[in-house]
Amino acid sequence: MKETRFNIGDLHRISNRTPKNTDGVGKNKPSGGFDTILSNTLADNDPADTLAPSSLGEISSPVPVLPMDEPGIDIPAGIDTALDLFERYTLLLGDASKSLRDIAPVLTELTGQARRLAEQVQDTPSVDTRLSAIVDHMLSTATLEQFKMERGDYTDR
Repeated sequence: MKETRFNIGDLHRISNRTPKNTDGVGKNKPSGGFDTILSNTLADNDPADTLAPSSLGEISSPVPVLPMDEPGIDIPAGIDTALDLFERYTLLLGDASKSLRDIAPVLTELTGQARRLAEQVQDTPSVDTRLSAIVDHMLSTATLEQFKMERGDYTDR
C-alpha cells in the first residue's frame, strides 16, 4: 500500500488566495507550523474588510410571537380526557366503598379540564359549532356536579 503525504505548504492552492504575512505582503508558501498558517489566515480575514456596506440595508423576516404561558390543548384529545374523567367520576360516585374525599379530586380535575377546554374553544374561532356545544355541555355538567358536591347533595357514606 502506498502512503500519501500531504504538503501543508500547498494549502494555498485550494483557493485563489495566497496567504499573506502579518505585514500584508503575499508569499508563495507558508513557513512554519499550524500557528503561522492560522495567524496568516486570521490576518487575511479581517472582519472590517469583508463586510461591505449595502444599499439594500438589512433584510430580515418577521419573527412570529407566540404566547408561551400555557400550551394549547388539542380540543378532540381534551374532550376525550374529559369524557374519561366523567366516566371515572360516575364509577366512583356509584361505588359505596369510596368516600366523598376520594371522589372530590377527580371532580376538581374534571371541572378544571372542562374550563380549559371552554377557554380553548373560545380562543379558537374556527372550532366546529357542534364541538363547541359538546364542550359547553361538559362545562355546565361539571360545574353543576361541583356545586352539588359542595352543597352537600351527596351524603358521605
